Amino acid sequence: MKSVVLVFAVFAFWSSPAWPQPKVEQEPSLGDVARQYRGNKKASNPCPPTKPCDGSNTLGQVGESEGEYEGEIETLVARRDFAGLDDAAENARSSRARVKGGVWKLYLLYDEVSSPSGKDNAKDSDWAERLALLKDWASKRPASVTARVALAECYYKYGWAARGHSYADGVTDAGWKSFGVRLDQASDILAEASKLPTKCPHWYYLMLMIARSQGWPKARARDLFESAIAFEPSYYHSYREFALNLFTKWSGEPGEAEAFAEASARRLGGREGSFVYFELASLIYCPCGDELSARPLLSWPKIQEGFAVLEADYGVTNLKLNRYAAMAYLYHDAGVAKDIFARIGDNQDPTVWRANGQFDYERQWAASQAPAPRKAAANSPQ
Repeated sequence: MKSVVLVFAVFAFWSSPAWPQPKVEQEPSLGDVARQYRGNKKASNPCPPTKPCDGSNTLGQVGESEGEYEGEIETLVARRDFAGLDDAAENARSSRARVKGGVWKLYLLYDEVSSPSGKDNAKDSDWAERLALLKDWASKRPASVTARVALAECYYKYGWAARGHSYADGVTDAGWKSFGVRLDQASDILAEASKLPTKCPHWYYLMLMIARSQGWPKARARDLFESAIAFEPSYYHSYREFALNLFTKWSGEPGEAEAFAEASARRLGGREGSFVYFELASLIYCPCGDELSARPLLSWPKIQEGFAVLEADYGVTNLKLNRYAAMAYLYHDAGVAKDIFARIGDNQDPTVWRANGQFDYERQWAASQAPAPRKAAANSPQ
């Protein structure tokens, strides 16, 4: 019965958005900026008051770092400024604004508000505190889709905290039970959120995460993805999440994730298609724990083109420099690897280089120009 409700909710959710009315705040905050932005938008000015447009980037203005924006959101959370949070989310949705590196502000907002203090090291008391805050937000602002999606994401994360990230045979019975209950809670909340007039692309993203975690049939997950990109084609986080379904450790076949990356780039086209190609390649060929295929199938020139678009349109972060360096090594391009490692310096990102000494080894290889690729890249195109 629950799956029937969820399928209905997906289609019910796909309709035109209706934005709530602005609420005047006395104290300047991120919420005030969002409200002023909304007023400018109604006056046919598409640019937020603090970030004038140059006319070249229709997806929103880029300049803030992830940390800066997350800090602003956490300030609103600490104040329990639920109106400000709703306005910040509306701003992020309607402007499609991104931070440096291309990540959507909307994605970061949900990640911040749905995570308890302590995050990866959070205790049950930390989870209970954050869940209580999100429930209070949803209760006080019943028309807020943002509050409900955030609450659902918090339950989703809490479920994974109970399960742990070990292989299935290493999960305890208690862990599996809590995992299932909390994902069901997240699903129920999303089903209720689908009835609200305001729609949000992150609703689909979270549904895709639940679909993968619950092992939905591939065709059903694909239908959900198609609805997601029909609603918001440029929310690239949905592309990355669906691609995980196509990994062999989930429900995919060898080469299926790469085929999806190629098709997605063609489908989007232009600069955004190139950007998404790079993003999917960096996911598929991440050296952070999963075994790489014997021969990388994606086009290295297209990956380079995607990185160039990323840098020109959104700027690059240390994380994405690290990912690009890892792929340059995989494709045995010592020239690119040497340049990118020089830009990284000693700023190794631990989420990319999880194997001990891997970063130093590949950096030394690039500096020496020595042809010493790892086995995964032995037959890769030059």
